[in-house]
Amino acid sequence: MTNKKINYLFVSLIYSIIFVYIIPWTELKNEEFIDLFNYTDRIIYLSNGGREREFFGISFLFSEVIWKYILIYMTMLIKDPWIIVSVISFISLFIYTYIVLKKTNNYFLLILLFNPMFIELIMGQIRIAFAFALFLIAYELLISNRLKILSYSLIIIIPLIHTAMLIIIAVFSYIYFFNSYFKNIKYYYIWAIISALLLSLLLKYGADILLLNVGDKRANYSQIIEASSIKYSFFWFILSILVFMFSTTIRKEENNIIIFSLIMMSIFFFSSLIGAYGQRYVAIAIPLILICISFFKQKYQVYLYSLIFIYLLLQHYYWMKIFNYI
Repeated sequence: MTNKKINYLFVSLIYSIIFVYIIPWTELKNEEFIDLFNYTDRIIYLSNGGREREFFGISFLFSEVIWKYILIYMTMLIKDPWIIVSVISFISLFIYTYIVLKKTNNYFLLILLFNPMFIELIMGQIRIAFAFALFLIAYELLISNRLKILSYSLIIIIPLIHTAMLIIIAVFSYIYFFNSYFKNIKYYYIWAIISALLLSLLLKYGADILLLNVGDKRANYSQIIEASSIKYSFFWFILSILVFMFSTTIRKEENNIIIFSLIMMSIFFFSSLIGAYGQRYVAIAIPLILICISFFKQKYQVYLYSLIFIYLLLQHYYWMKIFNYI
């Protein structure tokens, strides 16, 4: 292992400890991350021998059974449910951070990860954060042509941690296998944005039909959870347009990340337009968005990273207003 990789591991370790364990996010917000109550209640229920519905047939794909057993086995090692969720947050962030540093060698990007949306992901929506972190490991192994059995095994089990990963895997697979079909990469970027619109419509109007057919309790979920405002999501659409304009790379692996970032940013915006919830898609992609910008010319990197930093400050400003600090 090179000295650089050791440095990345060390910095990722310290950064993740500070982010997850040192910064008192709950006290700063004056409220708990909502999803954590559900996670901790379920941990307590399962640790006390609680039983849940069994899934069979196609419904098994939506059962998220691996997440259930992760919680069960972790309670055998750790009794405190809050420690369990913090450990999962720590592992997820450590993976994200290491991959960002490894691919960019830019420590400034760690500041940009202090995005309120990303904070909510790591500290609150730990299940999808963990699932996507594992997916990044699988993808890194796949493109490096190492440990393919482990890579494919992770890809199989990840949707059983969070069902939304079926969408992520489908998008990444299509990008991965069809990258070379577009002679003009700009056409591929246009396709990515159009695909994001179609996918947003599918998630809004098609997901419930499928979930109802398999008797999933999350059917009509999109009607319960509130969509983000267009003003909140518009920045990411503007950023996707700038990524479209500034990118000139022809390297396949770089374009995989760029196109995925374009799709995730556009899904957030289009979902907001049609009143659907799409924030988590751009939240999990923030590290990859930062990585994709590192492929650009230096002057464009400075411009886009500065733009993201200004947006980050605005987000924290409104965060402080929401929690009555100003």
